[in-house]
Amino acid sequence: MAVDKDLFIVMNTIDEVKHHMSEGKYIETCDALRRIHKTMRRPSIPHPTEIRIPITKKILLILSALKLLESVKKKFRS
Repeated sequence: MAVDKDLFIVMNTIDEVKHHMSEGKYIETCDALRRIHKTMRRPSIPHPTEIRIPITKKILLILSALKLLESVKKKFRS
């Protein structure tokens, strides 16, 4: 998984100055960065394939139902 360029810069900067921070502050900062990274990789807008798949399944179900209705109509006409 790729890391955002700006997030990578912040991570490197923290690693460069970690010796000037208390261990607790360093761990707290790294945990905050981890949460930010986790939030960034979850898109707020669904990916198009996530939208298309359920719609495609619904369309296939509708088409199957229509074909079934057509075959029933043919049987009643005969």
